[in-house]
Amino acid sequence: MTNNFGYPDFLYKVLACEHYSGAKTKQDFSVTQFNDPANMTLLKNRHKDEIVKDVSDLYAIILGVGFHLLCEETLGKEAMYITEERRFIEIGGKIVSGQFDLYIPEEKLLIDFKVTKASSYMYGTRQPQYDMQMNLNRYILQAHGLQVDKMQIVELYRDFDKASVTRNSKYPLSAFNIIDCNFMTDAAIEHTLLQYIQDYNQISQLPDDKLPVCSSDDRWERDHKYAVMKHGNKRAIRVFDNQNEANTYRDLNCNLEETYIEHRPATPTRCLDWCEVNKYCPFYTAYMKKQENILKQEALNVSKENTINYIKRDLF
Repeated sequence: MTNNFGYPDFLYKVLACEHYSGAKTKQDFSVTQFNDPANMTLLKNRHKDEIVKDVSDLYAIILGVGFHLLCEETLGKEAMYITEERRFIEIGGKIVSGQFDLYIPEEKLLIDFKVTKASSYMYGTRQPQYDMQMNLNRYILQAHGLQVDKMQIVELYRDFDKASVTRNSKYPLSAFNIIDCNFMTDAAIEHTLLQYIQDYNQISQLPDDKLPVCSSDDRWERDHKYAVMKHGNKRAIRVFDNQNEANTYRDLNCNLEETYIEHRPATPTRCLDWCEVNKYCPFYTAYMKKQENILKQEALNVSKENTINYIKRDLF
């Protein structure tokens, strides 16, 4: 664990301590891993002792841990609540564990707390992941004789800004939001678990550079774009979703000698900013090599264009 900003020792120790409750648990998989592709889970397991983090990147985790501890300390004292328990099942020859945040037996209600950003509310992109995690935990609880009739996520927005409520109609009305989760059948859950374990086993002996790549959805890729560009300008004249539209616009509205079409490939946001094991991933390695070549070519094009401009200036 690095300390790039030179935090004092007391702060470093607080930030760098092990926050994951299942770190020393004897398990093959945890519930949260089933929202990641199998190859990512494999790389994390394979290189867990090589992954380097800086304590400054852990601030969001610290906020989440603090809120969970507060809930556990407050609600765990009351008999009507069961808080922060980890349960296990065996399936497909593997041990799978899941830790729930809160279970209310009287209501048969399962709850998980998420400290996240307001954008989670505005764009609603996490519902499938929430449904998966909660259903897997429900399945594990059911195996231990605890029935679940309702599942909810409680989101706490760590960046909530009250002033934004009136400025943006999509912004959450308060710092907390309760989301109902959708139920999956037990058969669907079992299929998910068994398929994931099978996928993991099939690739477990492959070297890093031979692993299958994540899907575009798992890479959080933005859509491809095609920009109509003018030579010498950095900003696009117009940007289109497909090349035919870009070509048509250029043909009808632009000087063909002064313009060109720039393909802007989908950006693998997760790979670039959120993957702890990207440097071991064959897709990431190839992607970064391609980007390096593009930058070199752009620099070469700029050099050629400058040379042409100098020649024109000397001639005229």
